[in-house]
Amino acid sequence: MGVMQRLADQRSNLTIAALCGAQQFIQWQHYPAHDAVDAIHNSEFYYHAHSNAQHSDDEHGHFHVFTRPGGRHRFHHLIGVSMNQKGLPTRLFLTNQWVTGEHWAAPQQLELALQRFHCQLQGRLSPVSRWISAMVHLYRPEIQALHQRRYRWHQQRQQITGSRSHLTDRRWHVICEKPVDLMKTLAKF
Repeated sequence: MGVMQRLADQRSNLTIAALCGAQQFIQWQHYPAHDAVDAIHNSEFYYHAHSNAQHSDDEHGHFHVFTRPGGRHRFHHLIGVSMNQKGLPTRLFLTNQWVTGEHWAAPQQLELALQRFHCQLQGRLSPVSRWISAMVHLYRPEIQALHQRRYRWHQQRQQITGSRSHLTDRRWHVICEKPVDLMKTLAKF
């Protein structure tokens, strides 16, 4: 990916670029502070990290990627992308509804959003937004499979409990995940 190479040439990487020049990386804080929003394409993302006890040793932080269909107040969490200390993606994941406050949607509803996803920002987040768009398209089949797995989990929980209370149950955080190796994926092309 050209974005990663250009950042490396500048002695940077995606995690550094996502911090938008911040002097400190503070756990739980969003980078950028008010999220990166492309109002034209109704896309959005932010980067952050949890406390050290809540993520693997090799994770620096992760992106949360969203779409806001029709620019409405409702939004859908399309995917989370964990990044290691070198600025490389290590896994894709989906969370429970309470984690992001998203509007819950079936995989079929999100399929079109994934196909159409595009994020194009100006300024220092321009390369990051291009990379986010490329990742969503490169891993679209895997992301769709994760949405299907999450929806099956939802249906099973709803069948067991007879309610949707599991969507706000804080015992359920990351619902499904898939490790990724970007270099191996790109080598297939």
